[in-house]
Amino acid sequence: MSCGGGACVSNNPNDLIAGDNAPARRSRLLRFLAKLGAMFVEAGRRQVAIDFEKVRQRRLLLQLDDRLLKDTGLTREQAEREGRKAFWE
Repeated sequence: MSCGGGACVSNNPNDLIAGDNAPARRSRLLRFLAKLGAMFVEAGRRQVAIDFEKVRQRRLLLQLDDRLLKDTGLTREQAEREGRKAFWE
Protein backbone atom coordinates (compact mmCIF):
# COMPACT_ATOMS: atom_id res chain seq x y z
CA MET A 1 0.00 0.00 0.00
CA SER A 2 1.34 3.43 -0.89
CA CYS A 3 0.27 6.67 0.75
CA GLY A 4 1.10 9.74 -1.26
CA GLY A 5 -0.50 13.14 -1.03
CA GLY A 6 -2.56 12.12 1.99
CA ALA A 7 -4.50 9.34 0.21
CA CYS A 8 -3.60 5.70 0.64
CA VAL A 9 -3.96 3.47 -2.37
CA SER A 10 -3.66 -0.28 -2.21
CA ASN A 11 -1.95 -2.21 -4.97
CA ASN A 12 -3.46 -5.42 -3.63
CA PRO A 13 -6.79 -6.29 -5.32
CA ASN A 14 -7.80 -8.30 -2.25
CA ASP A 15 -7.91 -5.17 -0.08
CA LEU A 16 -11.28 -3.57 0.47
CA ILE A 17 -11.65 -0.50 -1.70
CA ALA A 18 -13.67 1.26 0.98
CA GLY A 19 -11.04 0.64 3.63
CA ASP A 20 -11.19 -0.79 7.12
CA ASN A 21 -13.71 1.73 8.42
CA ALA A 22 -16.33 1.08 5.71
CA PRO A 23 -18.91 -0.30 8.20
CA ALA A 24 -18.51 2.81 10.37
CA ARG A 25 -18.94 5.10 7.34
CA ARG A 26 -21.96 3.09 6.21
CA SER A 27 -23.43 3.36 9.70
CA ARG A 28 -22.89 7.14 9.75
CA LEU A 29 -24.48 7.43 6.31
CA LEU A 30 -27.50 5.40 7.40
CA ARG A 31 -27.92 7.55 10.53
CA PHE A 32 -27.68 10.69 8.38
CA LEU A 33 -30.27 9.35 5.92
CA ALA A 34 -32.58 8.39 8.79
CA LYS A 35 -32.32 11.90 10.25
CA LEU A 36 -32.92 13.42 6.82
CA GLY A 37 -35.97 11.22 6.32
CA ALA A 38 -37.30 12.18 9.76
CA MET A 39 -36.84 15.86 8.88
CA PHE A 40 -38.90 15.42 5.71
CA VAL A 41 -41.61 13.56 7.60
CA GLU A 42 -41.74 16.29 10.25
CA ALA A 43 -41.88 19.03 7.59
CA GLY A 44 -44.74 17.20 5.89
CA ARG A 45 -46.58 16.80 9.20
CA ARG A 46 -46.21 20.53 9.90
CA GLN A 47 -47.47 21.40 6.43
CA VAL A 48 -50.55 19.19 6.87
CA ALA A 49 -51.27 20.91 10.20
CA ILE A 50 -50.94 24.33 8.52
CA ASP A 51 -53.28 23.27 5.72
CA PHE A 52 -55.92 22.04 8.19
CA GLU A 53 -55.66 25.31 10.09
CA LYS A 54 -56.16 27.31 6.87
CA VAL A 55 -59.30 25.31 6.09
CA ARG A 56 -60.62 25.84 9.63
CA GLN A 57 -60.02 29.61 9.54
CA ARG A 58 -61.55 29.98 6.09
CA ARG A 59 -64.69 28.16 7.21
CA LEU A 60 -64.94 30.50 10.19
CA LEU A 61 -64.50 33.48 7.87
CA LEU A 62 -67.54 32.35 5.88
CA GLN A 63 -69.60 32.37 9.09
CA LEU A 64 -68.84 35.99 10.05
CA ASP A 65 -71.71 38.44 9.84
CA ASP A 66 -71.43 41.79 8.06
CA ARG A 67 -70.64 43.68 11.28
CA LEU A 68 -67.67 41.43 12.07
CA LEU A 69 -66.48 41.52 8.47
CA LYS A 70 -66.52 45.31 8.64
CA ASP A 71 -64.36 45.10 11.78
CA THR A 72 -61.82 43.00 9.88
CA GLY A 73 -61.88 45.37 6.90
CA LEU A 74 -63.17 42.74 4.49
CA THR A 75 -66.17 42.91 2.22
CA ARG A 76 -68.57 39.98 1.94
CA GLU A 77 -67.18 39.27 -1.56
CA GLN A 78 -63.60 39.20 -0.31
CA ALA A 79 -64.56 36.89 2.54
CA GLU A 80 -66.42 34.60 0.15
CA ARG A 81 -63.49 34.50 -2.26
CA GLU A 82 -61.02 33.71 0.53
CA GLY A 83 -63.34 31.25 2.25
CA ARG A 84 -63.86 29.20 -0.92
CA LYS A 85 -60.16 28.77 -1.73
CA ALA A 86 -58.68 25.29 -1.75
CA PHE A 87 -56.28 24.43 1.07
CA TRP A 88 -53.24 24.59 -1.21
CA GLU A 89 -53.91 28.17 -2.24
